[in-house]
Amino acid sequence: MRFIIRYKWIILIAAVLISALVLTIISALSPGWAQGSSGILGTALRPIQTSLNAISDRVSTFWNSGRVIDELRAENARLRQHAANVEEQARLYQVTLEENERLRNFLDFKQRFRHFESIPATIIARDIDNYARTFTISRGSRHGVEPQMLVLNEYGQLIGVVSEVGSDNAVLRTVVDSEFACGAYVFRPGVDGVCRGRFELIHDGKLTMIGFSPDADIKSGDEVLTSGVGGLFPRDVIIGYISELESDINGMTVTAIITPVADLVHIDQVFIVMSFESEE
Repeated sequence: MRFIIRYKWIILIAAVLISALVLTIISALSPGWAQGSSGILGTALRPIQTSLNAISDRVSTFWNSGRVIDELRAENARLRQHAANVEEQARLYQVTLEENERLRNFLDFKQRFRHFESIPATIIARDIDNYARTFTISRGSRHGVEPQMLVLNEYGQLIGVVSEVGSDNAVLRTVVDSEFACGAYVFRPGVDGVCRGRFELIHDGKLTMIGFSPDADIKSGDEVLTSGVGGLFPRDVIIGYISELESDINGMTVTAIITPVADLVHIDQVFIVMSFESEE
């Protein structure tokens, strides 16, 4: 029974063809009978013709459906190609926008920080773990980059210093790295200290400033800048703001926790200070 249901159209076509063949043979062998029995033969053939017409309509519908499917597939392929072309154009447009943004940042940086001789660089890799926070940048010794050069963002905010240099790239040690250190001062009271990274604070994106006595006139929100002591870094490059104060276990000194002003998470372009001169 399942066989009949499954192959009903094949069985129907076979039955119709066999019936037509039988009647054709009879007509060929007995022309007189066929002529004398045209009404009977016509009546007998009518269901066959109806079935053949139905089969023909079915085949035609199937054929047309297949053609429509082929056309839809071809149209779908064209739409996919068009979408791919649009996506590629959008990607190129975004790349152009980003490149224009980098050029604008470079020109703005050059204008605002004329006392710095600098070159732009792109961050090409990030190395973040419990004890280090470093970036690899797209400039190296063949571009004149050397260790201990200061690295800023487009706003002139401190990102870190160059720690290692290769021919075409360099390692940038950010301000929150546990080995970072530089002379600094708190702007409002003018109190000097030293900014250092601390590995316990790396994942919080913060660093410390040490060297304060308990009675130092510092508080949360005070601005911290480079002091320029030793001549290695220029003076007055902003590092960040004091977010909290903590006393040591003996109460002899106070450590300030500093939140960097620069965005170290989303940054992708930096400026390496090749040389600088003190502003008058």
